[in-house]
Amino acid sequence: MKKGLFGRAFANSPIFALGYFTNDALTPNLNKKIKKAHQVSKKLFFFFICVCVKGYSYRLLTFQALAEAESIIKTYEAKLAEVEKMKKMAKQMVQSCEALMFKLEKKEKMLDDLGKLFRAPRMDVLKGKEKKLDYLGQLYSAPRMDLLKEIKNADGRYAGRN
Repeated sequence: MKKGLFGRAFANSPIFALGYFTNDALTPNLNKKIKKAHQVSKKLFFFFICVCVKGYSYRLLTFQALAEAESIIKTYEAKLAEVEKMKKMAKQMVQSCEALMFKLEKKEKMLDDLGKLFRAPRMDVLKGKEKKLDYLGQLYSAPRMDLLKEIKNADGRYAGRN
């Protein structure tokens, strides 16, 4: 099947017609194109305005957030400085307490050593003397007759009765 000149020309006519009716290929409607351009430009303008306003508001928000963050940082640094001062004071107090404890332990050890040297023997001596004094006190404070009654002679009579 040979196609002639017109057969070849109209071979692609359905595709051409489809494009003609959809995109105004042969006779573009300038008013439609201008309206679309205006609509697109309005949309772009509003989009640009929104972006600018949002950007400005974001800048304001970021500046406000930065200012608030800086104030929080300053208060945190001030509180941290107070805590460091208190920590330093507490450390000094602990060191002074440790020094006093060391001195007290040293004195306690020295007193224990002195007690071992002087107190322990003296306590034994004092206890022995106390026993002697108790015995002598019993001898001299008790009635003489009671003591004599308890002491017997070799013949079985009391020493108090002669």
